Amino acid sequence: GQMVDSQQNPIQGVSIVLMSTNAKVGYSKGTISDKSGNFTLQFDENAEAVVFTFVGKKSIKLLIPAEE
Repeated sequence: GQMVDSQQNPIQGVSIVLMSTNAKVGYSKGTISDKSGNFTLQFDENAEAVVFTFVGKKSIKLLIPAEE
């Protein structure tokens, strides 16, 4: 993915964390956007949310819908 601001400028240093609170496989793993705003994060079937954080800004948590 790529992190950009409202004017489409890349944002370096955004923390992107994939989370699971499942008791059997609970984890968090993540990455940080590079100088071009780019990042790579491997999703799996246990992922429940993605959290984006950046210094001085409000964190954003996006829930991942469960597949049925």
